[in-house]
Amino acid sequence: MEKPQFAITVDLVITGLNMPGLRGPAFAEELHSRVPSIPILVLDAAGERPPGLSADAIRFLKSPFHPEDMLAAATQMLAHASH
Repeated sequence: MEKPQFAITVDLVITGLNMPGLRGPAFAEELHSRVPSIPILVLDAAGERPPGLSADAIRFLKSPFHPEDMLAAATQMLAHASH
């Protein structure tokens, strides 16, 4: 993401909160601070925004969820980002 020629090719990032290394909330905050124009969809069992993660471009989807729910959320985020 640090390379502008790569970052401009990314329209949406979908990630989970429970990841090894840089965990979900920290990853989402770091990514948003570096490339605020890219929306981030976070898949999480709680489905709630952790404290301190206040960016409007970051949406949380509570799992378990139907694939259609994830597709709808991603489609909505992409439509909103393109405006």
